[in-house]
Amino acid sequence: MSATAYVPVHTFKGGHSGNVNALAFAPSGRYLASGSDDQQVIIWAMSSGTQLYRIGFESAVDALLWHPRWQDTLIVACENGSLAQLCGLTLSGYERHDIFLGVQSHIYCIDFHPTTCFLAAGVGPAVLVTRETGQNKYTGASMRLPAPDDARTTDDPRHRAVALKFDRSGRRLIVTYLLHGVVCWNLTDRSSVWRIAPTTLHRAIGHSAISPDFRHVILHAFDDGLHSYNIGGGLDHLKHWRTYKLDSAPRFRLALQVSFVQEGRAIVAGTTTGQVYDVVVAVTGMQSGDFSYIATGTAKKGAETYIKIWKANIPGLPSSPTLPVHETIADAVMTHWNGWLPFSPDDAKRMFLDAVCTIALLLGLWGLFQLYYITPWRHIAKILIIAVGGMIEWAGKGCMQVGRIVSDTIQLGANLISWGYATFTAWIIAKILTALGLPLDVYERIPTE
Repeated sequence: MSATAYVPVHTFKGGHSGNVNALAFAPSGRYLASGSDDQQVIIWAMSSGTQLYRIGFESAVDALLWHPRWQDTLIVACENGSLAQLCGLTLSGYERHDIFLGVQSHIYCIDFHPTTCFLAAGVGPAVLVTRETGQNKYTGASMRLPAPDDARTTDDPRHRAVALKFDRSGRRLIVTYLLHGVVCWNLTDRSSVWRIAPTTLHRAIGHSAISPDFRHVILHAFDDGLHSYNIGGGLDHLKHWRTYKLDSAPRFRLALQVSFVQEGRAIVAGTTTGQVYDVVVAVTGMQSGDFSYIATGTAKKGAETYIKIWKANIPGLPSSPTLPVHETIADAVMTHWNGWLPFSPDDAKRMFLDAVCTIALLLGLWGLFQLYYITPWRHIAKILIIAVGGMIEWAGKGCMQVGRIVSDTIQLGANLISWGYATFTAWIIAKILTALGLPLDVYERIPTE
């Protein structure tokens, strides 16, 4: 850190007594949530570095996520498979709403999409997807995604997802597996859209991060550092883009987190190489105005466990949006609408479309009604009658003229036929008389009485 523009601004001590497994900045930037092996979730004030709330669970806390729809609501995932949503944090208490997936096993990672209201969780060897139907209410059922092809023929207990990320639409889920690469799943039919298969570069992956523009994925390999893939062009343009090598070989294999910072222009990750004084497992970042923040949590420190906040002045970068970037304006409208309506996203979308169609129909009927009363129908009728009469008169005159032309043509044809017949008959008679040696005027020489 000392070689970068980041400087430490806070050190949170006296909170955790076990490894810090998860860190999450609140969308407002006012709070930082931390989860640990000591079964505690602590919410810290960013301005002062003091503890605001401490919440105990029944097992180690491995994943945290601030809810993107509901203010000051935190989703907590634990090693024993419990998944809960916390809200209403006050000095007098808080509300805890358990989320049931139908399966209970170690939860390694989670993600939530605000438009579709899908919640994904890496539970044991499986990836499950459920849906929030209202504030703090979930369906109680979940959809299980298939395992990668090469994972279906093995019983390796290490098989699991280590990172999850919905795409912009919320209809695809990018799953990073410990031993089986990265797969983008279509949630509509549970089919594989694209896959980054394990290679000699990264036989195993400890963690991953997707860039804010969804064009790159960073894989944290155990052996030699970070690997970046270009995923923005789809399957046809999926390729290995860059490798960020470590200065020296890792001292031991430890799954360390990675995160994009500075709106995707930089990457922060843990390492076991170099001058390591404390092992940092959990990292996360946030952009607020011209300032970029990084939070790091230590491991293997026991009662001396601490969290450090780093800050850098990076002018020219936009602040992190409180709402995600959407592919269409309709998605943005639905996200904002779903944020305050107590309906499921599908019901809200249907109601929205029904309302639009109803308004359009009413406006159309109102327009026809107004058109009926402002239109001078009497004048239009007179004009139409005059126009139709003129057309009939013109058609009658035209028919009479055509009749005359046809009659004259028939008479001319008859005259031509009569003349032709007379001419042909005279020619035949002349030929016969010539053949008999008779004069052509023989008929004129025959005496008449």
